[in-house]
Amino acid sequence: YHKALDVQLKCKGEDHISVGRSIGNIAYVWDKKGDFEKAVNCYKRSLDIKLKSLDKEHPEIAVSYNLDIYAPFCFYMLT
Repeated sequence: YHKALDVQLKCKGEDHISVGRSIGNIAYVWDKKGDFEKAVNCYKRSLDIKLKSLDKEHPEIAVSYNLDIYAPFCFYMLT
């Protein structure tokens, strides 16, 4: 994922939706590895990019709020 992110950043810039999705994928890996601090930071960065790239009513935004941000964040805060 990091190599793909590097290519996307060079080709498309840091506010492109594909960059946001790649960062979300990296966050997912951190989440599954149990590094919730890194996961939450990446999820937030991913959401910020998605909010710039997509309409605020886009379903992907809702999924990001529900699954990406709050679940790992809550778990991180409780541990």
